[in-house]
Amino acid sequence: MPGLFTACLFSFALSTLSSGLNGLSAMFSEDVLLKIRPDKEDSFVTNMAKVYAIVCGVFVTGFAFIVPYLGKYVLKLSIQLNGIIGGPYFSMFALGIFTERCNKFGAIVGAGSGFLTGSFFSFGQMMYRPDRQLPPISIRECSFFNATLSNTTGIIYPKGPVHTDAIAAIFSLSYLWYGVLTIFISLVVGYVASICAEKYIDVKDIDKNLLYDYEKSWLYSIIKNNKKSSKVQNELLLIDGEQVKPSETTKL
Repeated sequence: MPGLFTACLFSFALSTLSSGLNGLSAMFSEDVLLKIRPDKEDSFVTNMAKVYAIVCGVFVTGFAFIVPYLGKYVLKLSIQLNGIIGGPYFSMFALGIFTERCNKFGAIVGAGSGFLTGSFFSFGQMMYRPDRQLPPISIRECSFFNATLSNTTGIIYPKGPVHTDAIAAIFSLSYLWYGVLTIFISLVVGYVASICAEKYIDVKDIDKNLLYDYEKSWLYSIIKNNKKSSKVQNELLLIDGEQVKPSETTKL
């Protein structure tokens, strides 16, 4: 069973890494290499993609040797990086899918602002670590408690805050909220920047198939059905067990 568990763990890790490395190499070939040298042959592009995948693999393998020195901060660091990088990355897709006025300038500015905001909070939290002091704790009827070390009230009061600077309260935000924060900042700044840059950027015709169809969403259908039902109820009134139009109620 330990061997089977280890095999499953390695297969899970290798499948995730292989798909990620293949995706990075393909993105490098299409978005970087072919943009710089569009006249290159397919064989050259394929070989360069393989080289790029090997370089990324060496980097990931080398980073694995640093993980033991991080200790308990591995999970925190991974969540922070996911929020700082994944949040702006998701916002660019969201702006392109759900809005028609988004352009490349707004997407870049929004993603950059979200990345800088997440990095600001991350480095600030390293300098001003959040206080982890517990609230006052009662020790009454505790058999293990040493009475000579207590006060007369039987309440232990923790120490004061570690940081007294006003800016330290800003960095007390949990790292679990970094993704939500960066997505919100990127969406707002990206949309506003796109509107401001409309006069200076030529926007090509947008393919409607790439946009989200709100009319086919479940929320739009629910609202539409509720409007239809309310309209039908207003047209027919129930009087003495018979449905009568509102225009005929005055006669009755």
